[in-house]
Amino acid sequence: MISHRPKKSSGRATSPYQRDPSASHSRNFLIIDDHPIASIGLANLLEGHSEFSCRCLQGGCDQALKLIDEHRPSLVIVDIACDCGGGLTLLRQIRTTHPRVNTLVYTAHNEKTFARRALLAGASGFLSKHDGPSAVIEAVHRVLSGNMHYSSDVISSLDGSCGSDPSECLSERELEVFIRIGSGEGNRTIARELSVKPKTIESFREKIKAKLGLHDSVELVQHAVRWVIEQERDDTA
Repeated sequence: MISHRPKKSSGRATSPYQRDPSASHSRNFLIIDDHPIASIGLANLLEGHSEFSCRCLQGGCDQALKLIDEHRPSLVIVDIACDCGGGLTLLRQIRTTHPRVNTLVYTAHNEKTFARRALLAGASGFLSKHDGPSAVIEAVHRVLSGNMHYSSDVISSLDGSCGSDPSECLSERELEVFIRIGSGEGNRTIARELSVKPKTIESFREKIKAKLGLHDSVELVQHAVRWVIEQERDDTA
């Protein structure tokens, strides 16, 4: 679903992807988030600045790429959890098909877990939904100016190896399965939620064990549970 958010003018409404005649430096944004309240709230914040106008999308990758191709927004803001096979997948597709379009991740997910992955997927910045309004505006301006918006720890991590950190070693889908295992879900439940066969999940489990150096399913579950608890603790810290 697409939400059009035209700006108010003295006489007529303008399309979110048409330059507002009252704003000589209008920047057009596309916000991709499955949660309408979050995307509308972000749009309201950004449109409090006269140079910004926004369009919100709750949809799949194909629709997002079509809108980007048609309107060439100045910035695409993506939630990693968006319903399009994962926000990281969408970021990679944008980098491939529209390399000049700036992208910014805006998510409730932990930076320690996902920021490096977002950077490698092509995002120019990573922003937490826990950040305040001033931090959001600062991040947007930095990315639009051609700069990166990441912590120094994330940037420096590119020089290191992934070791046994699941967020570094696993693919996006493998990490999703790993997190679900750590949250107590069994193969059938995970398969149903991801719309795949249980045998596919078993295959993912084998790949995860191999990448993390785990010997059996017991070690996998124990490792996954501990890791999920640690991430939740970091989120509330």
